[in-house]
Amino acid sequence: MIEKKLTFEASDVTYIIVKEESQVRFIIKTINELKYLGGSKIRLNQYDKDLLCSKIISRERINKDF
Repeated sequence: MIEKKLTFEASDVTYIIVKEESQVRFIIKTINELKYLGGSKIRLNQYDKDLLCSKIISRERINKDF
């Protein structure tokens, strides 16, 4: 079996959708603790972490706003 990785960068992410608004802080904390993203060997910098955090939205917020 050949092992393949799906590699991507922070700029490839459009949305990070969580179920409940209460999960957003946990996801932000998790993103800020990441060293690498998407199978890359390049360290994740603070700009990319901030970019990812800006993409977080909950299904609760979607249902309220739209």
